[in-house]
Amino acid sequence: MEKGRLEISPQSFATIAMSGVMSDLDEQALLYLYQPIIGANAFAIYLTLRDETIFSKSKEPVLHGDLFSIVNLDISNFYKARTLLEGIGLLDVYEKNDMDFGKMYFYELHPALSPSTFFKNDIMVSLLISEVGNARYERLVERFATPESPDKTGYQKTTKNFMEVYGYQPERVIAHEDKITKGQTQVSENEYGKISFKGSEFDIPYFRFELSRYGITLETQDIDEILLIHSMYGINELELSLVAKDTSEVGVDKVDIKAMKKLIREREQEGKVKKIVNPVAIAATLQSEKLQQQALEERKQILKTKGLPEDEIQLMLDSEQLTPMEFLRKIQQQKNVSQDNLEDYALEDAVRKSRLSNPVINILVHYVLVTENRQLLTTGATFRNALRDWENAEVSTSEEALERIREREKKKEERKTHPSQNYGGKPKRKGNVEKIPDWMKSQTETENVSEKEKEEIRNRLLNAGNNGGDTNG
Repeated sequence: MEKGRLEISPQSFATIAMSGVMSDLDEQALLYLYQPIIGANAFAIYLTLRDETIFSKSKEPVLHGDLFSIVNLDISNFYKARTLLEGIGLLDVYEKNDMDFGKMYFYELHPALSPSTFFKNDIMVSLLISEVGNARYERLVERFATPESPDKTGYQKTTKNFMEVYGYQPERVIAHEDKITKGQTQVSENEYGKISFKGSEFDIPYFRFELSRYGITLETQDIDEILLIHSMYGINELELSLVAKDTSEVGVDKVDIKAMKKLIREREQEGKVKKIVNPVAIAATLQSEKLQQQALEERKQILKTKGLPEDEIQLMLDSEQLTPMEFLRKIQQQKNVSQDNLEDYALEDAVRKSRLSNPVINILVHYVLVTENRQLLTTGATFRNALRDWENAEVSTSEEALERIREREKKKEERKTHPSQNYGGKPKRKGNVEKIPDWMKSQTETENVSEKEKEEIRNRLLNAGNNGGDTNG
């Protein structure tokens, strides 16, 4: 009998906690997708432990003897079923020796993977098929398949928005300010759920599961950098887990963010960044692509109704569809110029620190490199200053970004056509000169100033690269 089995005494205590909240869909995944793999005993233990977290808010420890009685299992079978939960990622077990109570346990339950994430995992799917057979598996795929979008041809959307129905009464917000703050503080983002990063989604549980196959762990402080890589390059969970494996060192079980970024840049420059397709998820992927294409066409028609020129429409669609690095690479290919590490660092720094969305950053990249025809994003101070200016103006969409550029171009033309015109008919006083945003002034900077600033940025960003991308300047 294994040592762990002997140590689980009926008199030993266990504290139980849940790492996140399970949705109805997660519960269906647990019942229909996990239960056939882990078996009835493990399934019963999971539900029992979860119920303890619901009905025992004080986190008081429970006796293993009580757990054995509830699930009607002896020590040996309880231990065997518990290991099935551990191996599949539903349970983490921690132990400690207490002077008063002896061996004590901490059980941390994790929500099941969402059905869409489950079906992307070839190992999980193969286990499911081996347990339920092909016919049952096909029915499960149909059960969780994304429904087709209903045909709305000929209909016009007339849905009323929030303000039309409920209005905005600031006195209500002020009256309940304390309660609102309490809710925002205590109800936080579920670490084990999908975490958004400026419009992108990355499934942290699935990524951690893939890493565990190679004996690699992801620490909480590294999550933001992983999300940044995903947002910048569009690399999915499975691809990134392979990058982590290829950059791992013997005896080190943590992801190496600096090494991962370096390898991704090297592979990208060589055209070797792989886009992995899981055959099991092809049907779901095709359905998703169909919905995305439909949404893209609807978006295009909306922009056409606004009377925008075709080139601006295409620019906005590209800015909304591509990640910042993909967008930059497309421009570099069109201009037939090579990649530049300094430019990559500058863009990465902007995505990390700026409050602007990726589409807005993409529009700004296009303006600097195409409209202004700058050699690099780091040439002069236009890119850096515009980031600040647009943040202050709270530019949030590609339309607003283009409108900002139109206003800037219009003022440039007015200054060229009427460099000294005073519309009031009187000489201008120095104190009445219109204030021009810093990013507009950069057009007239001397080459010496631009080179100095470029050198400053180069040193700062190269130092950031040497520190694994952690910039605080």
